[in-house]
Formats: sequence, C-alpha cells, structure tokens
Amino acid sequence: EIKNIIRSTLIDNCDCLCEAIVRYCSKINDFIVIDNAVKEGLFLNDPYIVKNKPKSILCLPVNYQNRFIGIIYLENNVVTNAFTKNHVDILKILVSQAAIALENSHMMEIMIEKDRLEQEMKIAERIQTSLVISPPEDKDFDISVLMKTAIEVGGDYYDLIYDKFDNLWFAIGDVSGHGLTPGLIMMMAQTALNTIIGESGEITPVDALISLNSLLYDNVRKRLKETHFMTMLLIKHTGDGNFLYSGAHLDIIVYRDKLKKCERIKSEGMFLSILPDISNKVKNFEFKLDVNDIIILYTDGIIESGKGGNKKEMYGIERLSRLVEENADKEIDVIKEVVLEDVLDWSNKLIDDDITMIIAKRKK
Repeated sequence: EIKNIIRSTLIDNCDCLCEAIVRYCSKINDFIVIDNAVKEGLFLNDPYIVKNKPKSILCLPVNYQNRFIGIIYLENNVVTNAFTKNHVDILKILVSQAAIALENSHMMEIMIEKDRLEQEMKIAERIQTSLVISPPEDKDFDISVLMKTAIEVGGDYYDLIYDKFDNLWFAIGDVSGHGLTPGLIMMMAQTALNTIIGESGEITPVDALISLNSLLYDNVRKRLKETHFMTMLLIKHTGDGNFLYSGAHLDIIVYRDKLKKCERIKSEGMFLSILPDISNKVKNFEFKLDVNDIIILYTDGIIESGKGGNKKEMYGIERLSRLVEENADKEIDVIKEVVLEDVLDWSNKLIDDDITMIIAKRKK
C-alpha cells in the first residue's frame, strides 16, 4: 500500500531518505545494497541514519542510452537483509523499462510544448503583419517602410498617422520579449495611438505618450499581470520640415544633404507601462529637416544583429549610418533594400529579432 506520494522537490529539502547514499550512488553510477545500515557500510554516522535507524537500503541508478536520468531509492525499516541479488536483477529490468517510459514522456512533453510555441508564434506573426501599413503618398516626404519578422516574433511596431489637422506623425517602438503577449500589447498600442492622435485636437508627442502609457499600464500591469514594457518614439511634423518629438527609443539618424553626413539625435523619455504616470518623465524636443535631408527610424533588430549570428560583434549604428551616407543619392526604396541586404549578409540570415525601419526624405 502506498501511503505517501512525494511531489517533486530538491534533494536538499527532502528528509525522507539518506541524501549521502543517493549522492554516492549518483557519483559511482552503480547500485548500492546495505543489509543493516545502522551497523555496517560507509554511512553509519550519517545524520539521517543516526536519527531514523533504517535497516535495509537499496539504491539503483536509472540510465537511458548511457545517460544518467535518476535514482531508485528503497528503504526497509523493519528487517535487515531485505534486498537480495534477485531483487537487484528484477529492479534493473524494471528500471530499464521505466527509463524508456520516462524518456518517451519527456519527448512527448517537448513535442507538445514545441507545437504550442509554433502555434503561438504563428498567431503573433499574423497579428504583427496585419498591422503593417503601406507608406502614404505624402506631399512633403518620400516614405519607405520595412518590417521583417524573425523566427521568434518580437514586438516591433511602426506607424504613420495623420491627425485632424493633417499633420503627419511617425511612430516606432518595440515591446520587450517575444511571442504572443508582446504581439497583443503591440496591437493595444497601435489601436490606442491611432485613436489618441487621430481623434484628439491639437496635441504634442508628450500628450500622446502620457495617454498611451496610462492605457498600457492599466492593461499590461493591472489586467494581464505582465511585466512587459514598450519603447516608443513619437515624431510630429508641424510643417516646413519642423518636427516635435518625444519618447525613449533608439537614436534618430538624420542624413544632412548639405554636409553629406549623418547625425544622431538622441531620444529622451521613459519606457511605457512601467510607471502609472510619466508626465514628469517626458518632454518635447525639436529638430528640422531641410530639403533632401533623410530621417531613418529603426529597431534594435538592425543594429544588434550579430555577425554570423554571434552577438559578440554587432551591426551597430555606425555601420548603418555609413551605409545611408554611401547610398543617400539613391531612391529611398533602394536605400531600404540595401540596408536589409547588408544586415542579412552580416548576420548570415540568422536574425533573432524583428527588423523594422522607416525612411523619409523631405521633398520640398
């Protein structure tokens, strides 16, 4: 009769067996039979033996294809010499069958989990690609966009939104983590931001970020009980190449046509959905684009792409800037493709994060 079933626990926290015998069995990877534990063997003075005074002990390793996977521990507190060679031989047969069953069960769990993750990633990718928009025909800018999802879908987000006054807004961000939950958070952000910008009156990037953060904090932290956060950069074109911007994301790259050089504009702000109120953490900043200047917005899937898939040497913002400078005289669609091809060559197509980019060139 089985009186107690002990759930999975660390051996250090288990007081129902002799830890020293189990560890020794694991070390020698062979069976141990003790006929009278309180009077013979290596473990006479072990605290467990002294306290519990067990009689007979049998300890047998469980191996599968020469790989150690566990131990069978048997103890008889009534009689000595309880375990014979016959018992050991029978147990070895049973253990070999149990090892196969355990391994098959483990492989089944792996397959089920893999299938679940694959289905989750398919849903996440569907969510992400459903939000991809084509660049608009804008009177002031030529615009090109890029989003290439990784095998393990991340939470990259970009958008181009017009407010009630026909001002063009650029948005780019990234939800921490990979999979379905970041995809859902990205969808929340996209829906909320379009509502905030598209239906509000005259607002600034700071106003939009404060409202978006409040919504994400309530949904992500309070309702979903998740710890994901989101980087977000909002840029509003106010006319004649003048921009307001705010938010915490990667540096903005601006190619200056007169200088034939790229400059970097630092994004400053606060990640979203960490604090309930970020009104004292964000402020508006300004910059200007002259005719033929180019702005490049991107996510870390580009600059943190590892050489040959190895993160020890990453693509970097300097390489991206240099590539833009070398190709600035080309159409922006061509620049986009050149960047994508270079990142894929650099990483040997082993990208582990989404690649997202917005390129806009001022026409007049």
